[in-house]
Amino acid sequence: MSIIPGARCRSTRTIVFPGGVVRQSTSGTLVTQRENLGRELFTVEFDGGQKVILFAHEIELERDDVPRRRPPIAAVLVAGLLATFAAGNAGATMFSARQTHSGLTIERAGSPSGKLMSNGWFRRPHAPTYVYREGSAVVAGVWNSGHDAGIVRSSPTEDAPVVGRIVPTWKDDELELTIEPADGAAIRTTVFRRENGGGAEALDRGASTRVALQGAYRATFRSLNGNDVGWMSVDVDADGGTRFAGDLPPAIPPALGAAAAAAVEREVDYIYASVADVCPLQR
Repeated sequence: MSIIPGARCRSTRTIVFPGGVVRQSTSGTLVTQRENLGRELFTVEFDGGQKVILFAHEIELERDDVPRRRPPIAAVLVAGLLATFAAGNAGATMFSARQTHSGLTIERAGSPSGKLMSNGWFRRPHAPTYVYREGSAVVAGVWNSGHDAGIVRSSPTEDAPVVGRIVPTWKDDELELTIEPADGAAIRTTVFRRENGGGAEALDRGASTRVALQGAYRATFRSLNGNDVGWMSVDVDADGGTRFAGDLPPAIPPALGAAAAAAVEREVDYIYASVADVCPLQR
């Protein structure tokens, strides 16, 4: 592709490079474009100050009317992602999510569309990490706290009522999530066990190769007294990105469900950033 220097663009994947990490959908400005050994290389200065040399598939023009392409594995919630959480009873509400250039778009039957999006690189002290929007209104904020726990509040102010919490824990480097709605009973996942593929038996921080990581995993949601109340699966695909499906109780509000998906996103990003068989600039 040919892009004029000075054009605005954004990353199509999470990019790990020697100077740090550029998250998926980060905006930046094209500095130069050149060809090397038959490949187009683009130098991009991102809004956070990072200057990185990238391949053509790692950036796209920043145009609001163009849907995002689905990036590779590093972005767990990707363009074209459809994460469906349908409760298994008559009171169920459909919950779906797809990643666009501006954030995670949430659809829920009987509720307005929502969007979980970054609150920016340079946030005020005590400001949320993410904001959840319905239309033009911010209706929730998500704060990432110690040990990657997420606190969801009903507005982007620190004194707003708590909607719920997402608490990740690790058992032998294998992720489990607890979802604690403020107005309902907490639920907890089992470990994400492999359903297909030939790699690790579970979603495990010890995975050292892309082959060991990719595949489908499934966790069961259980109430604190041990009853099965739902499930969530995640399909990590090196070429097509990562997809989710699941069944969450209706008591879990959309912003809290989106925060749970974001927690799994961070976990897969963390594992993928450490695998040995992918060049850092291609992650």
